[in-house]
Amino acid sequence: MVATEVPNVVISSLLQEMKLTVVAVAFITFISSVHSGAEQRFICPDWCQCERNSTVVSCRHADETSIPNDLPRSIVDLDVSFNSIEAIPSLDATKLTKLSLCHNHVAALSRGTFSRTNALQTLDVSHNSLTSLAAEDLDGLESLLFLDLSWNELRKLDLYAFHKVPNLRSLKLSGNPLKYVDSSWFKNLDVLEYLELRAIGAYSLAANCFVNAPRLHTIDLSEKRLHRRSQRAGKRP
Repeated sequence: MVATEVPNVVISSLLQEMKLTVVAVAFITFISSVHSGAEQRFICPDWCQCERNSTVVSCRHADETSIPNDLPRSIVDLDVSFNSIEAIPSLDATKLTKLSLCHNHVAALSRGTFSRTNALQTLDVSHNSLTSLAAEDLDGLESLLFLDLSWNELRKLDLYAFHKVPNLRSLKLSGNPLKYVDSSWFKNLDVLEYLELRAIGAYSLAANCFVNAPRLHTIDLSEKRLHRRSQRAGKRP
């Protein structure tokens, strides 16, 4: 049998390919370790209580001014109520299903805040300082079922304010100085079942006010005397 000599060029090429393969594998391993390390680096702050491998984080009554940094992406329940938080940062928590921000000093919601919390089902922003609400403020909350905006300073809601939350079942607006209730707010809320309007500023409701919420069966108007306006009435109070 005659031995065939492999050209040096071929050998060099094969070695180069092997080196590239080794480098690629090492790079992928490095990236995976970095990602895993980022998840493991979260240390529960002293002012919080973390349970279930930090998927449930409670930071209530701590007089803090901000939400904890570097929250794990695996978090499903975050409670930062009864603090002094004034702004909500953009949250990167794709598994978060419940967020409580009640009893803080939040003055506004911003577009993009919830763009990466598309699994959120319960959002409580009651007892804050919100003065207005636009549809873009709720962008990314297509899965939201329960929204509590009660006891803020809401005087104005944009037309179609809740257009971005089509799966909403429960909406609480009590205790806000709203001057009127507009039927356009409920556009796209086909599955809304419960609406709370206790102690709001409005003194009258149009006859067709809730025409855009066909499944609405409970409206809480306690603590408020409201007059029904005829459908022909075109002016707002």
